[in-house]
Amino acid sequence: MTTINVKLSALALAACASLPAQALSIGSGFETFIFGGAGSAWDRTFDFVLATDALLQVTDAFQAGDRFEVFDGVTSLGLTSVPTGLGDQIFDDYEAALADPRWSSGSFLLSAGSYSIGGTAVTSLSGIGSAALRLVAAPVTPPVTPPVTPPVTPPVPEPGTYALMMGGLGLLGFLARRRAKPQA
Repeated sequence: MTTINVKLSALALAACASLPAQALSIGSGFETFIFGGAGSAWDRTFDFVLATDALLQVTDAFQAGDRFEVFDGVTSLGLTSVPTGLGDQIFDDYEAALADPRWSSGSFLLSAGSYSIGGTAVTSLSGIGSAALRLVAAPVTPPVTPPVTPPVTPPVPEPGTYALMMGGLGLLGFLARRRAKPQA
């Protein structure tokens, strides 16, 4: 039975290995790709041009345990997360898989420009699998406002300070008056 599954998997991958590049646009939803086990390339690339920043989200699905390295042409964008579940099943619910740490996922911020996204399976439990990616609008970050520093207020003198100052002024006045008195 296992031999038949492996042969069928190999046939399915061979049939998909020459798929043309898939166009991708922001908000168009998940697009699937197939891979043939650890070390294998995805069955297609995804070509697109961005006029604005976007977030590329990649997620495993079906059986947990697969992990990917994502590329733009030959430049690595990075690895998806290490899955915490091994062998768990979620089928093709990509939204749920993206939010669940048992499935490997990754988000990559892309700036305006042309892209040709592909990848390889770094790890794979089943030998062949399917996963998906999508483009979403980049989160808008508000401009950073520098923190407002409150003005430094001088300390308020305590009553003892006023008493000492008054005593000192009184002593100076007494000495000044004593000097100014003519001697008779």
